[in-house]
Amino acid sequence: HQQPLANTARPSIPPAAARRRGQGPARHRRSQYAARHQEGLGQPQQQLASWDPAADHCGWKGVTCADQGTGGVVVELSLPNLNLAGIGPGVCNLTRLDLSYNNLTGDFPAAAIFPCAQLRYLDLSNNNFFGPIPDDIDGISPAMEHLNLSTNSFAGEVPVAVAWLPKLKSLLLDTNRFTGAYPAAEISRLFGLEVLTLANNSFSPAPVPLEFAKLTNLTYLWMSDMNLTGGIPEAFSALTELRTIAMSRNNLTGTIPAWVLQHKKIELMCNNDLSGPLPETLCANGLLYDIVAFNNSFSGELPANLGDCVLLNNLMLYNNRFSGEFPEKIWSFPKLTTVMIQNNSFTGALPAVISFNISRIEMGNNMFSGSVPASATGLQVFKAENNRLDGELPADMSMLANLTDFLGLIILFSMFAGIVLVGSVVIAWLLFRRRRENHQVIDWKMTAFTQLNFTESDVVRNLREENVIGSGGSGKYGHMPKVNQKVDVYSFGVVLLELTTGKVANDSSADLCLAEWAWQRYQKGAPFNDVVDEAIRIPAFLQDILLVFTLGVICTGENPLERPSMKEVLQQLIRCARVAEEAAAYQMDCNGDLEAIKNGTDLRA
Repeated sequence: HQQPLANTARPSIPPAAARRRGQGPARHRRSQYAARHQEGLGQPQQQLASWDPAADHCGWKGVTCADQGTGGVVVELSLPNLNLAGIGPGVCNLTRLDLSYNNLTGDFPAAAIFPCAQLRYLDLSNNNFFGPIPDDIDGISPAMEHLNLSTNSFAGEVPVAVAWLPKLKSLLLDTNRFTGAYPAAEISRLFGLEVLTLANNSFSPAPVPLEFAKLTNLTYLWMSDMNLTGGIPEAFSALTELRTIAMSRNNLTGTIPAWVLQHKKIELMCNNDLSGPLPETLCANGLLYDIVAFNNSFSGELPANLGDCVLLNNLMLYNNRFSGEFPEKIWSFPKLTTVMIQNNSFTGALPAVISFNISRIEMGNNMFSGSVPASATGLQVFKAENNRLDGELPADMSMLANLTDFLGLIILFSMFAGIVLVGSVVIAWLLFRRRRENHQVIDWKMTAFTQLNFTESDVVRNLREENVIGSGGSGKYGHMPKVNQKVDVYSFGVVLLELTTGKVANDSSADLCLAEWAWQRYQKGAPFNDVVDEAIRIPAFLQDILLVFTLGVICTGENPLERPSMKEVLQQLIRCARVAEEAAAYQMDCNGDLEAIKNGTDLRA
């Protein structure tokens, strides 16, 4: 059960000398103290095993005492993520109180916090507080240096009084439900401020506040998703101490000012409407770690000196209008892990050797040429659909044993010869048709399979020459008096039905062929469990599986004139894949999501 945390740091905790002797009153008070705290915790035996009444309380987990000369008085209490449900009044000799990641609820706990005149550090983040912040928030300790109220449900306007705490170094108000205006002019007078977060609130639309240029000690500024408009102020060039600045998911327009390039982490740009080319001085200092500028309207070629950003970790430029040759040198950067440049008009060839640290490459819908390198042993995701890649896939695919997303390596609308991974019905069909038209005859063997308990490494190990789909004929599943262009569609529909139902096309033990059986189930609206193969009956993929099943039914319709073309079927499958991909990508939006953005700096230092 949950109890409010009460009397958490009373000065009555016995002095060190009394503890050593184990004398009655002091020992009794310590026993009460431990019991009272453990009652308020979800799993005290596991979480606070060190809270032994017989032990020195200064050695308890989360407890920090003052110097020995002050008698072992508790001055800091750090109890994050312990399922606490309330704050008692006995915290007022503390200088530091961390109750983040608990189940604290209700209004701002002014009655418990305001009397704490010595408090310098208060972290109430990641709880369930709601309502407005008190207008007299400055009634909190005048010594306050770190105030973290982020990730709650505080609402209303941010009170002006929050800027009347002159010693503040960190002010974190992000991820709440604040509305209206925020006191930018007043906050700009907190000249000692080093960390400021206002992101993920529903403030009224407003330009980036020029006043924040006065906060010259800022090292971390997070203003994503808070209805910013207009351009990025040139005045922010005065913020020379900034290490991270993020203004993603706003309505910013215009070009990137040169001052942005002074900073090691550029995360301000994604999901806006910024335009023009990236500045030529993008990597003039050679210390750029991340370039995150996706979902904008940037255009032109990449700056020539981008090849000097040897410390680059992440390059995310997708969904823009970039063109020209992609710098080949980038592929060899030793620290580079992520390259996401899809949906642009880049040209150039993939080099034979790329950095072994690269784990994710997404470069679809460009104009890249060349072959797929086999040297990226750490590669986990490779997507390169709709390019001009050709040649053979690497013969030794076992070098890519870490690969978990192989979609791009089976490249749609590219022109690979040789080995093709068995598993993509769409690309197998396209290659079959292409080779048949070119009258190329290659010995081949097709092996039917369903989803089994194998890993990606098992698949990679079994990529051999004999696992090749060549240009043989398709099976005969339909009989029509007249040959027409929809025969291939029928066969493809049968393949889709086999994949989704787990049944074979012409089962001699069944009364109906697979196409007729599927049509009857479709007409009757049969339940999902009655038609889908048990091996792939995964609720999370229900809609996708049913879509493929429905396409199979339509492709095997009795009247050839009512069947779709292969082009239409392919477009539908690709559209479905892209929707699923975008839904998954949304979860990692911008590198500016709460946890990702906070990992860029130690906000509790």
